[in-house]
Amino acid sequence: MKEFRIEELRAKDIMEKNPITTTPEENLSTILGKMKENDIHELAVLKKKRVVGLISFDTLIRRRNLPLSTKVENIMIVPPEISANDTLTKIAEALISSGYRAVPIISKGKLAGIVSRSDLIHIIPEIEDLGSIGVEEIMTPSPKCISQNDTIVNARNLMVELDERTIPVVDDDEKLAGVIGLKDLADLLWRPKIRVEKSEGAGERRPVSITIKSIMRTPPISVGLDACVKDVVNLMAKYNISSIMVTEEREPIGIITQIDLIELIAAFREEEEVYIQITGLEEDDPEVYDAMYELIQKFVKKIAKIVAPKILAIHIVHYHLGGEVSKYSIRVRMSSEQKMFYAKAFDWSLLRALDETLDQLEKNIKKEKDRRLMYRRTRVGS
Repeated sequence: MKEFRIEELRAKDIMEKNPITTTPEENLSTILGKMKENDIHELAVLKKKRVVGLISFDTLIRRRNLPLSTKVENIMIVPPEISANDTLTKIAEALISSGYRAVPIISKGKLAGIVSRSDLIHIIPEIEDLGSIGVEEIMTPSPKCISQNDTIVNARNLMVELDERTIPVVDDDEKLAGVIGLKDLADLLWRPKIRVEKSEGAGERRPVSITIKSIMRTPPISVGLDACVKDVVNLMAKYNISSIMVTEEREPIGIITQIDLIELIAAFREEEEVYIQITGLEEDDPEVYDAMYELIQKFVKKIAKIVAPKILAIHIVHYHLGGEVSKYSIRVRMSSEQKMFYAKAFDWSLLRALDETLDQLEKNIKKEKDRRLMYRRTRVGS
């Protein structure tokens, strides 16, 4: 197989040239059918062959109370501007910043094609140096799991909290039993309300008692720590899945998702600037953002002497505990040319939580530096 340097490839080299599309006049019921039938998450919206918007499945999930008769023109969003000659790293950054699974490729205002996460990921084995990277370097360690006896409502809430679309499911012995994803919940989340029998009490309810075990995907696809990125990409393509579990003696010790692989591509851009993504923040106060970026800039300046950061992804969950009492949970993932780093923290103050998370991240980076130094000394001594 011929290997390419990442800067040699462009959007036009990997895009789907005849994608499924929609129009502003179609309704929600129709586009949901198209997405399910063709197993896609984004549809470009065309008016007289020109791109006027984008429909994203994830956006629809967050607004699942919309009537199925809602027209596309009332729910479409503005897509990122990607041209046929843009680099793979630019496409990767657009997918990360937007949260979409696919972006339209536009030429002179018209649709030239569409590039999905899968299109980007499937090319990884052909990119020089990427396919041989070990899974331990890019996996999210110690993934949050959910019991097979839990409910689909709790699964959805956990996905929102973690900003994840796939969660490993474990049995009573904490062994990997299956996987549940946002797509598995879609039909149930849009299911019409079920009338409660008189003997159960008046009113309506949704099927909140459905257990994860009844709808999870099994057997789960997994790899060991000896696997590399190429192995993961091949399994994703073979089974048409977006995540792979990393296990040790059947226990989930890590997870690799499509977004991890997209971040790996984005980390190879030539610019020296750090790409920062903040999700989940409810505050609109510019002073809050300024204070956060001040903390982030100080952190980047300190760790730049140890490792070259490429992407810093920060996800915030704000828990409202009643009245004016609230708490913040922050999860940070930083990618570099060598490794992915992770940290998380909780606090009543947003800025204290961020400061603590960045402090933990710095300690993890220094610990990895010490580990590598010790490894080199051991190799030299042997």
